[in-house]
Amino acid sequence: MNIDEYLQELWQIKDALVQSKIECVSIRGENLASFIYAEAQSRAVEISKDDGEWWLEFWDDSEDEDAPPVKDEFLEDGSQVVGKVLHWFYQIHDAKQEKQSLAFSDTIQPTSAG
Repeated sequence: MNIDEYLQELWQIKDALVQSKIECVSIRGENLASFIYAEAQSRAVEISKDDGEWWLEFWDDSEDEDAPPVKDEFLEDGSQVVGKVLHWFYQIHDAKQEKQSLAFSDTIQPTSAG
């Protein structure tokens, strides 16, 4: 995986989450270990890429900082990430969120393996 392409994809996803009014969105880590951390509605998600697939890890509100994620999911298509995150935070699929997710899918540029 090319580091520049990976970081560009992370920034595209981060920007889409910020535009969706997610309370807290940041990129953490360095280089290929970089990931997005987002928080809203007392829930959290981490987004990274592993072996060419997007890996989403989901947490509910917990006092245990070392609690494992309550679920995780792998996605081949980065355009699905924002919709899955919004669904986790708000557990609804209204027309606005669906429209944002579809609009975002047009902005993700596929990367070549490498």
